[in-house]
Amino acid sequence: MATLLVSFGLSTACQSAQAEALEQWVLEQNYEGKGDVRVLVAPKAVAVYNKQSNYKAVAKAPDWKVHIFRADQKTEWTGALKHFNGKMLSDPIGSDSTVFTTLKTGESGQIKGLKYIRYFDKSNNGEIFGASDIVTAPQATEFLCRYYDCPVLSKAPLTYIFDKVPTKLPSPKTVWLDVNVLRSTRGGRITKLTTTAWKKTAYQPNDFALPQNYKQINTLTDITFSPGQQEAFNEALNGLGFTTDLEKARKK
Repeated sequence: MATLLVSFGLSTACQSAQAEALEQWVLEQNYEGKGDVRVLVAPKAVAVYNKQSNYKAVAKAPDWKVHIFRADQKTEWTGALKHFNGKMLSDPIGSDSTVFTTLKTGESGQIKGLKYIRYFDKSNNGEIFGASDIVTAPQATEFLCRYYDCPVLSKAPLTYIFDKVPTKLPSPKTVWLDVNVLRSTRGGRITKLTTTAWKKTAYQPNDFALPQNYKQINTLTDITFSPGQQEAFNEALNGLGFTTDLEKARKK
């Protein structure tokens, strides 16, 4: 009888684990400066769809390489997770460094019913809300933290707020367009990430599918900037007197 009970318990646990693996979380978020994004989180995969720029990013087991691609142009950028961060989404010659820092754990709470734990970053008086309900691989949460350019934590980020010191624009014709210009010059309390809605759905493998036979691109901003965004931005910066020599930046 004891053996039957143990077997039944193991079977129930396995069924529960399998049911969990067939679910995914859908987060509707706003990334300051980069628009609305939809985040899909599964136990061993994560995907981000940027609605403003119309590109998608996927990282998943077993290798957790980062794939960022545009279906409209059939182009793709691929890189190692450890060499990727959010700065690269708008800065073709930016650093690939990511912040790993000791965070202080604070109180728990809820955002629209989704449970979180609050973390504090002393370096910039930052607050990061990490989703305690969402269970996924550590590489998935690391990818999201890198994407949002926030300190890496073990939970999917829901909110990121911090203090920023204002910066000044450089003199025209002295730098390539994005080294300082694309980075915000304003200071004060910055809300970089917010979560506006969420839901839990059945796992959809196609949400995490990788593109096939897309043209490989070396410069990530060729993916993350739509053709219209690239043209409009270059024209605006040229009007201000800044250099926009993308070919020169690509050769570095």
